[in-house]
Amino acid sequence: MPILSKKIFNWSRYYTIIIFVFTVVFVQLIAGLLLIKFLPTWEDRGAFGEMFIVVHTLFDGLAFVALVITILNQQSEIKSQNFETQRVIIVQKTLVEVLAITAQLNAQYSILDSRNRSHDRSLANNLSREELNNEIESIGEIEKQISTSTEMLKMLLSDIKKIPTDLEELA
Repeated sequence: MPILSKKIFNWSRYYTIIIFVFTVVFVQLIAGLLLIKFLPTWEDRGAFGEMFIVVHTLFDGLAFVALVITILNQQSEIKSQNFETQRVIIVQKTLVEVLAITAQLNAQYSILDSRNRSHDRSLANNLSREELNNEIESIGEIEKQISTSTEMLKMLLSDIKKIPTDLEELA
């Protein structure tokens, strides 16, 4: 679908609001014309308008309450967003640590693999017993590092599962 054929603005979502606004304007015009016709003097119109001052005050109060409710809702949404941001930061930091340990493990496995290949070649080349023992010791050290890194990785993965998923748990 070409970009030019997309709708820029969707008016169908706003039909109810548009109809409501036009209805209110129409009712106000009719009410104004009726007031002019049935209440010819300004004193009569003023007295009629003062009858509705209580309703005006009521709607002002309701508008203020709606404003306060809106502010409270926005405040709770901001808290929720902050919680999610903190949670994402914790997960990202932990995943960076996991990636670092995984990279370290991959490097150690590569070293171990190359040492094993060189060990196999050294057996084929009949190296001395001392050289073979040195190779075996270095392979053992690499295996210890791999097991240590693997344990660290398991601990980090268990820590990821413990990251709070609720706002109450984080607070």
